[in-house]
Amino acid sequence: MPPRTQRLVARLWTRDFYAAIEPTVVQAGFHKATPGWRARTPQRPMPDYDLWYVAAGKGGVLINDAWVPFADGDLISIKPGDRYREEVSDVSAPFQIYYAHLLFLPNPPPDWVSELHRQWPLKISALHRPAVATLFAELFRTFTVGGDEALLRLKALALQILDQVFDEIRRPVSGLPPKVHSNLLRGRQLIEQEFAQDLRVEDIAAYAGVSPSYLCALFRRHLRVSPMEYLRQARVNESKLLLARGLPVKEVAAEVGFNSLHYFSRVFARRTGLPPSEFARRSQRRPPG
Repeated sequence: MPPRTQRLVARLWTRDFYAAIEPTVVQAGFHKATPGWRARTPQRPMPDYDLWYVAAGKGGVLINDAWVPFADGDLISIKPGDRYREEVSDVSAPFQIYYAHLLFLPNPPPDWVSELHRQWPLKISALHRPAVATLFAELFRTFTVGGDEALLRLKALALQILDQVFDEIRRPVSGLPPKVHSNLLRGRQLIEQEFAQDLRVEDIAAYAGVSPSYLCALFRRHLRVSPMEYLRQARVNESKLLLARGLPVKEVAAEVGFNSLHYFSRVFARRTGLPPSEFARRSQRRPPG
């Protein structure tokens, strides 16, 4: 590495750099593609940082005339100035993506920006960072609910996401990524794919190949929730999409695995801060980004 680049790298990851970061969440959402889904968009420079977290499935995106394949657990970073014009979804495993458009570093020195962009890869595997999924899901929920009181919460969540990204970018200097227990990933995968079924902790543990108590310990250590709370979270996340598409609340409750409409409404309101009907009204009113 040339001496000037070494100095820039050393200057980038300093207290001054972190203190200068002021993230603004321009948009946040969740996209669930159908098998073989394809989208073409006008090729234009990206005006902000478009971060994707692949919650499930596989696909690809054309960025700067190069195809970037992605799969479950990947973080895709489209930086300001990058151009992307096409997305495709795998036929056998259609993708589910959380996305967030961020603006940060409002007045950074130009050399900081150029060096950050040089180090920032298009794709980062975040399989060893299960908390990223929780952060993106909460960012989506908070942005959808909206309100002035959500601004600080959005900024805090954006900072936590950037902390994960920056830590991963710096990792070639600091060492290899930590490994997350494969049993945890198997348990999480079952929940993400079969959340509408009547899953018990014993079912998830058997699929993951561990005891129920050890499964609970893994979930709490890495995801900060129990397996059943993660299941409820997956159901609520899916219900947000269905409500935003205009499906009736009663139909949505049954579709995502709730046998009781009252219980669904109570769980949904506790996790989102809004009754399902109000969430649906606000989601449908929001103009597409």
